[in-house]
Amino acid sequence: MFNIFSRSSIDGRGYVPFSTLAMYSSCRCIFKLSNGKIQFKYDQNNVRTHKHNGDNSSEYFYVGEKLVAEKRRLTNVDLYVGDELGSESGYTTVRESFITYLYGVEGITGFTIKQGDEMNQYYYRKNIQGDVTHIYDVNNNLAAEYTYDAWGNHICKSPDGIIVGSSSTGIVVGFGDHIGNINSIRYRGYYFDTETGLYYLKSRYYDSEVGRFINMDKIEVLDATKYQINGLNLFAYCLNNPVNMCDDTGMLGRRFWRRFFGWAAVAVMAVAAIAVSVVTFGAATPLAALAFGASVGALVGIGASIISQGGFASADPWQVFFNGVMGAAAGAAMASPLGWASTGAIVGGLGFAQSVGNDLFNNGGNFGQINWGRAATIGVISGVLGGAGKYISQSGRLMHVFTKNSKSVQRAAVLSKVLGNKTRLGAKAYQQFWNTAIRVQTSRIHLIANTVRGGAVFGTNRLWR
Repeated sequence: MFNIFSRSSIDGRGYVPFSTLAMYSSCRCIFKLSNGKIQFKYDQNNVRTHKHNGDNSSEYFYVGEKLVAEKRRLTNVDLYVGDELGSESGYTTVRESFITYLYGVEGITGFTIKQGDEMNQYYYRKNIQGDVTHIYDVNNNLAAEYTYDAWGNHICKSPDGIIVGSSSTGIVVGFGDHIGNINSIRYRGYYFDTETGLYYLKSRYYDSEVGRFINMDKIEVLDATKYQINGLNLFAYCLNNPVNMCDDTGMLGRRFWRRFFGWAAVAVMAVAAIAVSVVTFGAATPLAALAFGASVGALVGIGASIISQGGFASADPWQVFFNGVMGAAAGAAMASPLGWASTGAIVGGLGFAQSVGNDLFNNGGNFGQINWGRAATIGVISGVLGGAGKYISQSGRLMHVFTKNSKSVQRAAVLSKVLGNKTRLGAKAYQQFWNTAIRVQTSRIHLIANTVRGGAVFGTNRLWR
């Protein structure tokens, strides 16, 4: 069973008050707590990979920065009276469990736990702020329930209302194996360490009892927060506004409603882009061609941004919206009447600006952390591909090659033959089909060019990391 904790104790069984924590940190990583009794290890990206508490240990597995699995090893000493004199003897048991975390479009949704030959699966119920409030088994039976205050202090209860643990007192004696205590994903979807009573937020540790991080934020965040109330306090959690904000990474807090309205804006843009692209595909007027190019560019920008940020759960919706706008501008330029050189220059400039903008989103608006080399490379790639797409679409010879074997032209040839190849009616019918085929092929080239450009930019960003 799990260790039994007491907030007021500092012995080997309990986690200690904040004031008695002995910690050794480098690059904001905490390596030891409670006078070295609890130790942590991190990878080259300062992401925690191991936790040791005496003979107990946890090993963490990630895909990128997403926690996907955890291996726990628990050691217990069971004491009993060995003889008539009452001398104590005992035996040690070691139990290993493997936890696999489940994810959906809205982030983490539950977990499976394997202990020996037994495997069970559980699902989370979360509120609008991302707190795990209930745990259910695969049969939809309530397994555990959590109640929180605004700062993350919480109580864990069994289905019949018995308190089995809390953030302030730890695990109640006799309930170490309760699924509510085994589960570590709790307030705002953060990982809760029962050994210390702290939340691990990927780069820092947060103490809900005092409403502060126990290690400070990067100095660079002051560039983004210095003009805000409490913005100069590098230990503050969510600028002292936990009701409206959360902090998934321990760096800069974000507002819940900002995220809600951001995704609403992205949804409106995506729906409009899909509708416009369907209506204007193969259209005859220059304005319709611009609309088609812009809609395709917007969809490519939105999709690439969501994928590059790790999916809906971790993506910043306003960054997605920004990439959609930049994609729309590039797509419109590629579908415009401009020449291939002018189009390449415009699309290249937009690619450069898009890369700079994404760096500003990722670094809290700090111009000092912009990767200018990557921005220039993306600008060149975007310009080359944008100009190439325009060159193909404006080349009569190439368009003739792409179009002559299309179904529209083949049907036109049959109809023209029926009407008479050399008659005015036959020639007119053939020309109409040919013009339609040219417009359709042009729309396809714009679609392909935008997709290739978006894929190349995405690949460049991935390789540059």
